[in-house]
Amino acid sequence: MNARVLVGSLIGLFLVAGCASNTRRVRVAIPPRVDLAGYQTVGLVTFTSNAKGELDRLATQRFMQAVQDAQPGTRVVELGSEQQVLASVNASAWNPAALRAVKLAHGVDVVVTGRLDVAKAKPDFRVSTMMKGFSVRQDVNAALNTKLLETGSGATMWSDGSELTTNVAHASFNARGEGLFGASDADEAYGEMLDALVCNVTDAFRTHYVTRRVRKADVAVASVND
Repeated sequence: MNARVLVGSLIGLFLVAGCASNTRRVRVAIPPRVDLAGYQTVGLVTFTSNAKGELDRLATQRFMQAVQDAQPGTRVVELGSEQQVLASVNASAWNPAALRAVKLAHGVDVVVTGRLDVAKAKPDFRVSTMMKGFSVRQDVNAALNTKLLETGSGATMWSDGSELTTNVAHASFNARGEGLFGASDADEAYGEMLDALVCNVTDAFRTHYVTRRVRKADVAVASVND
C-alpha cells in the first residue's frame, strides 16, 4: 500500500468516525395506517360466518379487543347482527343509502363488518392411548375478511383479510360444506386460530416502531420542544 492510499484510507476512517459520533440510534413511532381518532363512534356489526357455533361471535369480540388494545379510548357500539342492523333501516344490503340511514339511526360515523369462512381440509385421526379411543381433529382452512365503511359518504375506508390452515378439535362439516364447531369451551378450543386471524387483519390499527440513526443535534432539539 503506497502512502497516498494509506492517507486516503485514514481520512475515510476519520470521516466515518466523525459522522458516527454525531449521530445516534433512536426508536421512532410509525403511526397506524388506520387512525380511528377521527371518528367519534365506531359501529361494530357482528361478523357473519358459514360456521355453525360460536365462531362468529368470538371473532367479533376478538376483533374489538384487538382494535381497542391498539387504540385505547376508541368508542365502539355493538350494533348486533348484519341482518338486525340492515332491518333496522329497512335495507337489504350495504350501500351508501343504507349506511347513511345507519348513521342517523345509530349515531355511528363508521361501521365495521366482517366475514369468517371455514372450509374442510384433510382429516387427521389420532389414537389416544390414554383414553383408549380415537381423538378426531380436523384440519381447517379459515379466512377472515373485514371492512371499515364510512356512514356519511358510504366509502370503504379500509379492508383487509387473513387466511390460515390449522388443526382444531370438535370440528366437522356437513354435505353443504358448513362447519360445525361444537366444543364445550369454544373460546379455548378456537381462540388461538381466531387470535392469529385477528392479529393479521388489525395490523393497520397498531403503532409500529423502527430504529433510525439521526443527528444528535436533532434529538436534542426534539427533546427541548417536547
